[in-house]
Amino acid sequence: MPASRAPDRAGIRFEYVGAGALTVVGPVTGKAYRFVGYGARLEVDVRDRLSIRGVPHLREIRGS
Repeated sequence: MPASRAPDRAGIRFEYVGAGALTVVGPVTGKAYRFVGYGARLEVDVRDRLSIRGVPHLREIRGS
């Protein structure tokens, strides 16, 4: 019997390149993403990706 799975919500990694700390709330999931200091990396739900990409000092990390 095949196992049922939830839809794939693999995250997309982002890196913070600003000063101090930054908290961004994903508009789709409502999840708070807290980046604490320059170079902080977090996985962001793919559903929040497009909005998070527009936040200054955050850059999407590809292939890692």
